Amino acid sequence: MAKLTLADGTIFEGTTEEIFAITERFSGVKAEAEALKVGDYVIISGRSKFDVDLDGKLGEYEGDSVTYSKSYARVDVSGRGFVVKYENIRKATDEEVAKAKADIAEYEQAKADHEAKLVREKAEAVFTQAGRKPNEYRKGDIVRAINTIATGLEVGHVAAVTNVDSDGDVYTDVDNKCGGKAFYSSNRVEPVTFVENRLN
Repeated sequence: MAKLTLADGTIFEGTTEEIFAITERFSGVKAEAEALKVGDYVIISGRSKFDVDLDGKLGEYEGDSVTYSKSYARVDVSGRGFVVKYENIRKATDEEVAKAKADIAEYEQAKADHEAKLVREKAEAVFTQAGRKPNEYRKGDIVRAINTIATGLEVGHVAAVTNVDSDGDVYTDVDNKCGGKAFYSSNRVEPVTFVENRLN
């Protein structure tokens, strides 16, 4: 029987042939790892050193682990750093990188769409709770400007609604940069107080 002790303390015991096979295997892993450059994309198989499932994930190679043995690599996966055995990473193909980036972009878009939907539903609830349709403004409502393109006014200024046209555009009692009354599409203001709730 022969015994092989790795730098991380792992011990292999077996026949000389088995130890030779293990040595060849690790030599192959090291040779592939040496081909990696910091910034290369890698595909991970298995789990991280601290048992996080990373199987099939795309990561960015950051070099050898500083804390652990040289048999571990540092890999960034979606902004989080992990320590992974070199034998569990390989350089990603261009197709794998493109697919993973497309999947991430799709996820980010779905997340942004969901967050926008929640914001929209919250804003619409303000109107429905008051017995109005979404973005239904009326003369006398007090509004806050949230988008002031073309008015020359500051975001956040408060104004009273003086008129609402058939398209739902809101006209206010505040002068714009040209001296006329500022008006906004209904999605560029938000309600402060509805006319039926005003005390004055």
